[in-house]
Parts: sequence; structure tokens; C-alpha cells
Amino acid sequence: MVFKNFSKLSPELKEKTVKFLKKFELFCVQLCYNFKLFPSKAYVILPSENSKSIYGIILIKNSILHCLPFSSNEKNQKYNLDFSESFIKFLNDLLKNKKIKLTSINGEKSGTELILKSLKNNFEPPRQIIEYNLLCLNQKEFSMLEKISLPPKFKIIRQKDFNNSTSFQSLLNIQLQYEKEEVLPKFEIADKEIINLKLKNALKKQIVLTLNNEKNEIVTKAQTNALGFKTVQLGGVYTPKEFRKNHYSFTLLYFFIRKILKLKRLPVLFVKKNNIPAINLYKSLKFSQISNYIIAYF
Repeated sequence: MVFKNFSKLSPELKEKTVKFLKKFELFCVQLCYNFKLFPSKAYVILPSENSKSIYGIILIKNSILHCLPFSSNEKNQKYNLDFSESFIKFLNDLLKNKKIKLTSINGEKSGTELILKSLKNNFEPPRQIIEYNLLCLNQKEFSMLEKISLPPKFKIIRQKDFNNSTSFQSLLNIQLQYEKEEVLPKFEIADKEIINLKLKNALKKQIVLTLNNEKNEIVTKAQTNALGFKTVQLGGVYTPKEFRKNHYSFTLLYFFIRKILKLKRLPVLFVKKNNIPAINLYKSLKFSQISNYIIAYF
């Protein structure tokens, strides 16, 4: 296997790379989003030096994002073995020459497992592995849902309304709860300053919505985490404990999904396999599982 930096490819291979990502976008929205922002961090994987056929794509900052759609196919075992043997040398050379600290591997289950197999004898094992269901919206079924209205005196707040310090602080408090409960690996402690910066960045670059009650309290929040070519990865869905079991998340997501569809984008998301209430919520909104997903934390 040969790993070639996207910025050094021929125009023909660059065009093929973009087409490859668009073809498999549903399974690697985070990679597609980061590719649009940081194309020089992406590496195209070819079976041989002069091959025009793409095996997969990885993007490496401190996290490894990957699109390895053939890794689960038994007919490709020879290529998978070749990848596994080649990747460790490529990664070691990259880590040696650049200031990169491997923090996580993020992507479809079969691809993450293939990368972990390559790292097995050369790296410490991951400190935590979290398995998810990867879900995609069925637009036709969603369109058949009965239309709903907001509860009386409730309103949806958009990111332009979080400019003042009071409203931002309210959202930050919810975000801190969400990060602690749903995002951070068990060995990490929440860093308020980092979460503050992440939230400010999301308000600039993503779509962030909250549902507020008659007291202007945030009863649930949701946002996009990645904007692909034609897809949107939903995330950050969180309802504080005191407001749960009122269908607030369903209500906000119903309007959020309608907004995304008007933008001609298709929503996808991943949810922890053991989070049954969340899985049931997404099923009720007509999401269905399309694959398995893993994040391995180091």
C-alpha cells in the first residue's frame, strides 16, 4: 500500500479522491468535513505506486479519521493485510517527522478495527473503545410524520441569539453537562476552557439550536458537528435531567431536521449502542441504522 498526501496528487487523482469521498460520504461525514477544511492533512491510499485505484482515505491531525469502505469485505483480505502491514510504517514516519500526538481513531467499525490491528504490536492499546450505531434519516418516512407544533410560549433559539454573555453562559452550562455525560472518555476530566472554545467555534461554523420554555430556560439543545458535501452530521443532542420525558428532544429535532432538509442536506448521526432512549428517539424520527461505528481513545 502507498500513502500519498492529497496536496501532492495529480489533478486526475485529486478529482478521483473527491468522487470517492462523495460516494461513501454517509459513512464518513466527519472526514468529509475536515477534508474540506484541511485537504493537506488527507492521505489517499493506493494499492501500488502507479495505481489509479483508491483503496481508502485517511485524514490525520491528532485524531485519525478514515474512509476504508472495503475493510469489511472478505474479497479484499489481501489488500486489508497489505494495509495493516503498511500503515504502521507510514504512521511511525509521520509521527517522527511531525508534532502529532495520537488521541483517537474515529470511523466505521471495520476500518477502525483494521487500523487497531496494525497498531497492536507497536502502540499501547486504546484506553477506551466506544461502539456506536451509525444512523441515516429516511426522508420519505420522515415526511409522513404528523406535523407538530411548539408547546405554548416555547421558542426555538438560533446561534445568532447567543451573542450576549447571559445566553451564552446558559448554553455553556448545558454543553458542559453534555460533554461530561455523553462525550468525554471516562479517563478525562472536563476542561471548561476547552469546552468554551469548542462551543464558540460551533456557534461560528455549525448550526446550533435550543428549545427554550416560557421562562427562557434551555430545555434541550442540538447542533451539527460536521457539514459534508451533501450530508450533515447531527450531534450535541442533550436534555438536562430535570426536563426529560417531555418529548422536548423530539420536538427540537423535528424542526431541526426540517431545516436541514430545506438546505438540501441529508442528516446522519451516531449514537452509543447502549443508549436505548436515544436510539428509540431517533427511530421515532425515522432514522435507521446503516453501519457500526467506533471511536477508540488513546
